[in-house]
Amino acid sequence: MPRSRLNRLAKGTSVCLWFRTPQSNSAEHFADYISPAEAEFMAHMGLRHVRFCVSPRVIMNPSSGEIRAERAKQLEAAIERFHRAGLLVVVDLHEEDHHNELNPEWQDAMVRFWGSMAARLSRFDPEWTILEIMNEPVFTRHEEEWNVFQGRLAAAIRQGAPRHTILATGTN
Repeated sequence: MPRSRLNRLAKGTSVCLWFRTPQSNSAEHFADYISPAEAEFMAHMGLRHVRFCVSPRVIMNPSSGEIRAERAKQLEAAIERFHRAGLLVVVDLHEEDHHNELNPEWQDAMVRFWGSMAARLSRFDPEWTILEIMNEPVFTRHEEEWNVFQGRLAAAIRQGAPRHTILATGTN
């Protein structure tokens, strides 16, 4: 990873309630959870990045992997808001239902999703946008399956966003 990106990762915060565990499914929530002024204040406080937690259930159809278009537009607007404030964004896919992880159909849907989402997010400057494959996958006693699945996800992301940094992880 280029030093410029690493430097931005030195000090940051997690944004979890916007697209991971939203308190409302309203358009207003997804449009305004963090205002432009709040994003600018975060940067003013000295933060350099946000770890932007996104739950698959919020943004994708779990059986097809299709992106929920309206949510994707709202997510992209939020990323733009953070970028305008001078904050790097780590898009952190955060699966909450770990039973899904071992389901081959769900895995196929997730690969399709990440391929499409990475292509959408590729328009953002890779100096300011990092893509995390999946936060804290469990895969207990199935660690090798995670390695294979993570490889498929990384390939889908790389195809869609060839210049972006991809964060990978281990299980548990």
